[in-house]
Amino acid sequence: MKYSKAVLAAIFLSIFLSAYIHAQNTGGDSKLLEEHLDPIAADLMKRLYAPGMAITVVRDGKVILSKGYGFANVETKRPVDPATTVFRIGSITKVFTANAALQLVDDGKLDLDSDVGSYLVSLKIRKDHQQKITIRHLLSHTSGLDEFSAGRRAASPDGVKPLAEFLSDRLVARTLPGKRISYSTYGITLAGHIVEKISGRHLAVFFQDNIFGPLEMTRTNLGPVPAERIGDLAVGYTFNGQYNVQDFEYFHTYPASDINSTANDMARFILAHLENGRYKDRRFLSEESAKLMHKAQFTNHPKLPGWALGFYETRDNNLNGVEHGGSMEGYAALLYLLPEKKLGIFVASNIEQGALMAGMKNAVLDYFYPVGSTPEDRKQFEALKKFAGEYRWDVYCHTCSAETRGFYPRPFTVTVNNDGTLGFLNRRWKIVEPMVFKAILNDDREIFSVFEEDEDGRITFLFNGSNAYERVRD
Repeated sequence: MKYSKAVLAAIFLSIFLSAYIHAQNTGGDSKLLEEHLDPIAADLMKRLYAPGMAITVVRDGKVILSKGYGFANVETKRPVDPATTVFRIGSITKVFTANAALQLVDDGKLDLDSDVGSYLVSLKIRKDHQQKITIRHLLSHTSGLDEFSAGRRAASPDGVKPLAEFLSDRLVARTLPGKRISYSTYGITLAGHIVEKISGRHLAVFFQDNIFGPLEMTRTNLGPVPAERIGDLAVGYTFNGQYNVQDFEYFHTYPASDINSTANDMARFILAHLENGRYKDRRFLSEESAKLMHKAQFTNHPKLPGWALGFYETRDNNLNGVEHGGSMEGYAALLYLLPEKKLGIFVASNIEQGALMAGMKNAVLDYFYPVGSTPEDRKQFEALKKFAGEYRWDVYCHTCSAETRGFYPRPFTVTVNNDGTLGFLNRRWKIVEPMVFKAILNDDREIFSVFEEDEDGRITFLFNGSNAYERVRD
């Protein structure tokens, strides 16, 4: 089904009019964070044609923000609600499979460093070496297994094969284990199979009994969305001038890809991980295992981020975090943890745009931990507000009517960051003299942008390179 550009204005208006906040309010942080994120969300969603998005932010043991933007369904204009709107979270499922394996380690039923062959009955790994492949290798993407992309999808839920059957001819060692990181759908899928064999339960049941249930993730499941919640599923879209509805995907490799969840449910998973495996008054993962999931097990080089167990390392704003992204046709999501600061972020959208996820994560980190922030920078924050607003490339027919002008460039947003910089055109900019800003880069290049004001002191134009952008909204 396709929808015309006519729905765009309603979608973007809904970003502010139909957004809902459903989390605990911790006072200043919640409201100020929301005010910081709203224009950034609006700008990202416009530029990336995102119909809807949900975000939740956890800090110091509390949900400080949980909010929906835009539409879960373009046709019916159903707004995104972080408490009820279900998104497909794709490869973030791999984190849950790793979590399940660590729960079996806690129960003494699984050893991270034992040969996976000792847990396999009918399956064999084809390999031309004698080195053992361990559970730790599977969970840190260092198993050396080959990656077979073709044939992973099923046409229907009934067509999804049992893991032992599907993996029977697809476990091939390409390289030695523990030598390099190579992202592996099959390593995690094999780990999911081992969880099923040891527990005697389908992975969907194991997740429900050991993760979703204990963490009160009441609107989360693995596999097809239950009938009672199908009306809450965000419709997945692509955009090519019109919105196109994407079909629901079914995968034989479901331990790597098939969880459906809400922002509020994912907040509970974050809370438990930031509390080292404890949720409320009960433990769902040992402290040792929780910390192990957040600690790098291998890196291709000391200068590069590595893989923990289920999560991969990141370094943003000079802080070490772990995260995992997920994408499917019509969906994208990101789970991010900053354990040392007890901060966690989950973002999901019903369009496959990883840049939207990264942009929102970076906006949260810039709010709490801006790089190079000083008291003088924070003073300058107020002075720079006059530059904030929407700007449009001025190369279009200004004297034509809306019906006849043809090309009409989309506006972009200039925002003020907490560290005393401006954000626009995918860069941060530091003021170097009145009206003149220099891009903050990681090299020796010098890139400038210049603003122009009228006799009343109101900013009217932004100049970048040879381009002029007129201000269209404060």
